[in-house]
Amino acid sequence: MRAALLALAWPGAKDPSELNALTVRFHAIGASHTKARSDVAERAIAAHPASGGAWLLKAWAAPAGGSRRAALDRALELAPDHPGVALFLAQDLLRRGEAQAALTHIRLALRRSPPTADLLALHVRALGGVQRCDEAAALATSASGLFAPECQVLVAEKNQVLGCAVFVQQAYAALGSACPASKG
Repeated sequence: MRAALLALAWPGAKDPSELNALTVRFHAIGASHTKARSDVAERAIAAHPASGGAWLLKAWAAPAGGSRRAALDRALELAPDHPGVALFLAQDLLRRGEAQAALTHIRLALRRSPPTADLLALHVRALGGVQRCDEAAALATSASGLFAPECQVLVAEKNQVLGCAVFVQQAYAALGSACPASKG
């Protein structure tokens, strides 16, 4: 699949520094290949220093901490409505326990892009983080009707493939004490 993405006739096939081509190349490289991803992100920044999308690649490639945050801040400054920037910000905010602020960015991402399993699972976790458990439960329940049965998500940290709806439903089940009904 990754090789097929790289072989697509992107405008970048003729211009390897074209941002769409670099973005496809970045995502085709496995997350464990941090140096290669970082190199692609640096090429994107060099070729497109005023692009929020290029800075988003740099944020994805950077290790957690100051350099990631600086790249994310720059991406936000350049492309405040970019759904990828909104999603990354929401993830960052939720990691820091700022669920209400994360919801603002999740809503933006949902308005700007189609719902994905990652985005809806994040939405469920943020809703649980502000004790809006009924909404989290409703979203988890509706996930079955939102995704095609063949839709799958790779859960890298578990090296496991799940159906998209199951992935969202597991996000709800993981809320635990934040939403006591989610445990059952």
